[in-house]
Amino acid sequence: MSGGKKNNRVSCLLFTEKEKPNKTKKQSKICNDMLHITKYQSLGGRDEQEDRFTVIEKFAKLDYLTLCLVCDGHGGKQASTFLVQNYPVELEKLIVEHIQYHKKHDTQPKEPPTQSDAPKKSTLCILMEQALAKCVSIWGHMCFGDVYPTLKTKVEVEAYFDTKAKEIKFEQEGKTAGSTLIAMLVNLRKSKAYVLNLGDSRGIWKVENTGIMQTTDHNIPRKSKEERPGFDYVIKDGRLQGDLIMSRAFGDHQKNLTGRVRQDGDSYEFDFNKLTFRAVIASDGLFDILSNQQVLFEEFDDATEIAQRGFEVITEKACEEEEKTQLALENTKFNVEKFRAKFKPVYPDNCTVIYIKLKQENTQPPQTTTEVDKLMQQMQDLEKNIQELKMANDTMKPKRTSSSVSRKTTSSSHKRASSVSRRNNKETLPQKDTSAYQSRNVTMHFVRRKPSKTKAE
Repeated sequence: MSGGKKNNRVSCLLFTEKEKPNKTKKQSKICNDMLHITKYQSLGGRDEQEDRFTVIEKFAKLDYLTLCLVCDGHGGKQASTFLVQNYPVELEKLIVEHIQYHKKHDTQPKEPPTQSDAPKKSTLCILMEQALAKCVSIWGHMCFGDVYPTLKTKVEVEAYFDTKAKEIKFEQEGKTAGSTLIAMLVNLRKSKAYVLNLGDSRGIWKVENTGIMQTTDHNIPRKSKEERPGFDYVIKDGRLQGDLIMSRAFGDHQKNLTGRVRQDGDSYEFDFNKLTFRAVIASDGLFDILSNQQVLFEEFDDATEIAQRGFEVITEKACEEEEKTQLALENTKFNVEKFRAKFKPVYPDNCTVIYIKLKQENTQPPQTTTEVDKLMQQMQDLEKNIQELKMANDTMKPKRTSSSVSRKTTSSSHKRASSVSRRNNKETLPQKDTSAYQSRNVTMHFVRRKPSKTKAE
C-alpha cells in the first residue's frame, strides 16, 4: 500500500438512502448511552511518553460512528503523534467523499475483479486501509521528499544515505521514529465494529455468549522470507536487522530498515447484532503483563480497573521473585506482607488502554431516585393487575346455589328411600317353592345317565 494512489471510488455502498444519518438529539442521546468508553495511560518505567491515543464520538459528523485509536511510538514520539493527528483526518475525508459520491450517483459502481477464494472486505475496512496508506505516503514524502517513490530497492536506499551525516540528521529530526496503530470504528446503526491493526499493539473483543477474539500481532516469527522484492533482511537476537522487534510498523525510515518493514495493516470486522459486547484496544505495555483472558474474563467498570489488575499481577510477581531471592540468602526475617505493602508497582513500558462497552438501554440500572420510584410503581401496578385477573377467574367459575343443593339433597334422599323400600319389599315377599324344580332336575339327571349305563352293558 505504501505510496499507492488514493482510490476515491469504493466498490460497495456504505450508506443507502434508507439509512441516511438522522441528526436528532434523541438518536444522539441513545448512541451515547449505549456506548461507554473509558481511557487510561501510564508512563511506566520509561523516561518519555511515546504512546498517543484519541477517541472521537460522532466521527465524520455521524451520530452513530465512534473512532478509537491507539498508537505506540518507538524511537521517538514523532511518528505516533503524526498518526493520531492525521489518520482520523484522512479517514474522515474518505468517508465523506464516499457518501458524497453515492449521493451524486444513483447507481452503484461496478465492483473490481477479485480472486474467488479471497474474502470480501466491507467498505469501511477498505477505507480504513486506504487512510493508513495515505498516511504512509505523506510521512514518506515528509522524510525523503520527492525521491520517496523512487526508493524501491536496497541499492537506492543505501545511495540516499550516502553519508553518515545524513543518517544523524534523520535521527535528530525524528524521521527515524516509528509507531504501531490499532483503530476501532464502531457503527451503532449497523451493529458492527471495524478494526485495523499495524504492529504489536492489540485489539481484543468479546460479544455476548461468544469467545474472545483478537488481532494478529506483527512480530518477528510471522515475517516471511521475502516480503518485498529488492530488500533482503536478517534476524539477529530476535529483531529485524538486529534493531526492530516487529515485522510491520509505521515509519522507521533509517538506512537498515527502510523498505524492509511492511507498513500495511490487517483489517477485521465483527457483528454484535445489538448484543452487549466489550472490547479493549491497547499498546503492548498492557499485554506484556496481562493475557486476553485476564483482561476480558471478568467485566470491569472502566479502563482504570483493568490497569489496576495489571498492577496486582506485577506486585505478585515481584513478591515471588523477592521471596525466592531471600530464601536463597537464607534470610529468615523476610516478611512478604511488609514487602507487598511497601512495593509500588509500575508498568515496564508505556501503557495505554481504551475500554469500550456496549450495553442495551433496557439493561442499564436506574441511576436516580425518580427512576427507582417509577420502577417500584410499575411493580405495584403489575401486582394489582395479577390480583384483578385472579378475581375475574374466580367469578367466571359456576357456583352452587341453594336450589341446586336442595335438589341434589332431595334426589339423594329419594334414592336412599327407594333402596330401603326395595329391601323391605324383598323381605315381605313370599319365597318361591323350588323343591319341585330341584326334584325334577335330579330326576332328569338320573334319566340322562340311565341310558348310558344300559349301553355300557
